[in-house]
Amino acid sequence: MYVEGVTLREIERILGVSHVSVMNWIKQYGIQRPEQLEYRPTYKVFTHAELLDF
Repeated sequence: MYVEGVTLREIERILGVSHVSVMNWIKQYGIQRPEQLEYRPTYKVFTHAELLDF
C-alpha cells in the first residue's frame, strides 16, 4: 500500500495497526516509493449493508 501511494495514516486505518508500526516496517525492510508522486489510489470502504446490496 505504501508503494502505491497510500499514506501511513490511511494504512493505519485500513490495517488497524499504528502508523508508527507501519513506519518501522518500512524502515526495517528498506521500502521506498517510486518517483512518480502524481498517482493517488482511490478506494471506497463499503459497509456490510452496501456489500449485501452490491
